[in-house]
Amino acid sequence: MMRAMNTTTKLLADPQTEVSSRTIALDAVISFWIEAVCDPSSPRWHDLMRMKRAAVQGFFTWIGKEMDEVGADDIRAWRVALEKKGLQAATIYSRLSFVSSFYEWVLKEPLLASRIRFNPVRLARPKAPKPYQSRSVKALTDKELNALHAIIQAQTNPPNLIGLRDYALFLLFITSGLRRHELLSLRGCDVEMSGDGLQLTTRIKGGYYSTRKLDEPAVKDALVAYLRQSKRLSIITRNDEEPLWLRHDRGAAANEKKHALAAWSFARQMKTYAKAAGLTNRFHLHQLRHTFARIVAEEAQSLPEVQDALEHRNPATTRIYVQRIGVKRDKFSCLINSRLQQKATSKE
Repeated sequence: MMRAMNTTTKLLADPQTEVSSRTIALDAVISFWIEAVCDPSSPRWHDLMRMKRAAVQGFFTWIGKEMDEVGADDIRAWRVALEKKGLQAATIYSRLSFVSSFYEWVLKEPLLASRIRFNPVRLARPKAPKPYQSRSVKALTDKELNALHAIIQAQTNPPNLIGLRDYALFLLFITSGLRRHELLSLRGCDVEMSGDGLQLTTRIKGGYYSTRKLDEPAVKDALVAYLRQSKRLSIITRNDEEPLWLRHDRGAAANEKKHALAAWSFARQMKTYAKAAGLTNRFHLHQLRHTFARIVAEEAQSLPEVQDALEHRNPATTRIYVQRIGVKRDKFSCLINSRLQQKATSKE
């Protein structure tokens, strides 16, 4: 790697180098940065690598400058361009943060730091948006949820791999409330058939492992239907390390190697379903977790129960999901009134 880094540095340092070579050199530096900052043990490793590369390469392609020529005005102009494209504040902030991370890493590398004076993102990055405050992450109404369910369920008739996979995933999302990386990183060995339902062992946010049961037979039936159609039901019974969810598009079919389904790919597919279901606002996959939280809150009437269901450590985080508990059911007025009547009768 050091030899490659030296070659890259020479290309970047030589003002006579061809533009194409400089671009290749920049791509190499971006690759070194991604390898340095991405944790291979993370269940979101592949997704994070893809997002970071796309953000940084996208910026340099848009600005048309070398990394040592970029100033705060360039960052600000890119931010405005992203806003005009209609991107959410959280998405824009995330992309700016990736570019900032790239510059911070370069400034710490002796072979590269001599060419960079400062991190241009520091002067042009806005304040971080509050989490989960945009419309795109609000809970779906029951009407919206039922419309989305009908569209996805229709993809299973006639049975096909993508439709069966997406329907099983949708049911797991809405009945478990798990985060997307927790569900999409599941392997055969993480799933156990338990009576009419399933038992899932997932690595949750913070690196901890959690096991939960889902007793709804429809969820189990949907997963079994998908695995049978793909002839992979045995990955559960033999405790296999194979990913539970696979790609089944033409690109994956042309290659005999099995490719795990990427989170971004499923999220994009869900946006297509949401549009077909008539959801007018921009759909975000995380809305399913918010919808789960809403339904649990309405049924349980208890913030601690919602916190436990979402596996939040801090109740303040749960309050972001559940702004208010719905109209509380009357559990005690009749009981209290009956005691009042008993007391009145005894006095007589």
